[in-house]
Amino acid sequence: MTTATHGSGSASAAAHKAKGTFSSHFGRPRGVVGRFVGWFMASRNPARGDWGLELLDVGPEDNVLEIGFGPGVFLEKAAARTSGHVAGVDHSDVMVAQAKRRNKATIAEGRMRVVQGDASSLPFPDAHFDRVLSINSYHHWHDPAAAMNEIARVLKPGGAVVIVEQAMAKDATDEASRAIGRDVVERMNLAGFSNVETRERPMPQRLAVGVIGRR
Repeated sequence: MTTATHGSGSASAAAHKAKGTFSSHFGRPRGVVGRFVGWFMASRNPARGDWGLELLDVGPEDNVLEIGFGPGVFLEKAAARTSGHVAGVDHSDVMVAQAKRRNKATIAEGRMRVVQGDASSLPFPDAHFDRVLSINSYHHWHDPAAAMNEIARVLKPGGAVVIVEQAMAKDATDEASRAIGRDVVERMNLAGFSNVETRERPMPQRLAVGVIGRR
């Protein structure tokens, strides 16, 4: 009995560790598993990102930045809405590679720049973008206060940021999404954004929350 108990405990611990390791790739996809995660992210729940773009209200000549672009699906969609420059920053080298492949034609035209980097230190000049978008990456930012200040820095006066969040834990509720949204609102207000407002949209699994702030 003792041997069986130890065996079961070891198997359970191993399964838990494997699950945790896989889940960690959604925050920073890497290696072979990261490439699979990129494919999964590209094919799962596109409605959340489409709603974010709808809220962003991209103009025909707007410069757009996406933070945490994953496989680059919404960089591609943003580029189709504007003749301006589109840029993205993501801290995963695997996602940067996937996004570059997906958007190679737009990059070759000189209309898109895709870089590996951190939201708290954006490699772009002051007042450069008209619109900034983040889809379900806010909860991965290690320093959200610094990141929000950076977004304020790179946005032009009159520009807007949209941050969409949907709690993704297996047992998460609509209220978990709302709680993230409240945190985003607080950070935006502290960073000096004006007319901060929250929208909600029912989605598969649970509610998504979109927060809009303006410079």
